[in-house]
Amino acid sequence: EASVEWPADDLVGGVVTLNLPRAAYEAKGVESLFDNLAAHARVAFAALVEKRNSLERLFAFGGVGPLAALAFRYRSRAYADPHHARYVLGVTGLNECVQHMSGEELHGSPAATECAHAFLQLLCDEAETFSAQEQIRIVVGGDASATCAKRFARIDLQQHSDAARSVIKRDAITRDATYTPGVCTTRRIHSIDGIDLECQLHTQMDATTPIAIESSDMTLASIEAIVEEALTRT
Repeated sequence: EASVEWPADDLVGGVVTLNLPRAAYEAKGVESLFDNLAAHARVAFAALVEKRNSLERLFAFGGVGPLAALAFRYRSRAYADPHHARYVLGVTGLNECVQHMSGEELHGSPAATECAHAFLQLLCDEAETFSAQEQIRIVVGGDASATCAKRFARIDLQQHSDAARSVIKRDAITRDATYTPGVCTTRRIHSIDGIDLECQLHTQMDATTPIAIESSDMTLASIEAIVEEALTRT
């Protein structure tokens, strides 16, 4: 008798990440950006459907092939089922997207934060509509990968140099060009207000807020206090 939960209850079948700043550079206004985001999202959704179909073909081999361990069956059910997995439309550079469109960073004003909510809500609505049509579970999530944010920034400096230069950030250590990963802000997340701001965006999507732990100015007590208050307020 297996002592672990079976089958897996939270599977991610695939992730496709959108470069939000580039969509803003290519737009000629807010309405145009909405159209761009919807068009890019549909391409990403199609890619996620292809990923699901590819996984289902591999799982059809059962105990043979590269995914044999995940396809292993117990009580007639495979441990992982691509059809019931969630597929993620990742986003990154929301801060720079908002900055390009509004002139302010994500945490700069209530109007800038409102812009961010509107962009994310559009993507969530598109994901929900497509999911119902194609019988696939697609959610919007923040891609917190620094590598992805840097790669997009490097490409955009070549292809959209004038627009990118005005919003691009620099890595504090390497000085590499980068966007702010996922849906994070550039505000140092040491205060509950900063955490609260990002968590307001998370109500629309799957995302996390990283909290930098700096031994020079953060004690264990202060970290505990931030986590406790974040759990209470957000």
